[in-house]
Amino acid sequence: QTGIMDLMGKIGELEGLFEEVEDALINLEDVIEIQELQERQLDHRFQLAMYKEKKLADFEDMK
Repeated sequence: QTGIMDLMGKIGELEGLFEEVEDALINLEDVIEIQELQERQLDHRFQLAMYKEKKLADFEDMK
């Protein structure tokens, strides 16, 4: 009886730990998604700045 109760307790503890790990993984996925979005935004801003610089240079060449 005591062995079964101990096992049930351990299973309950493991279940709690699994839930914590699952929550942490979900949070990690969110952080990765945000980081990827920020990297894409930074790349777009860089591309826009390069385009603007090229257009300004083209404009200066036409003067």
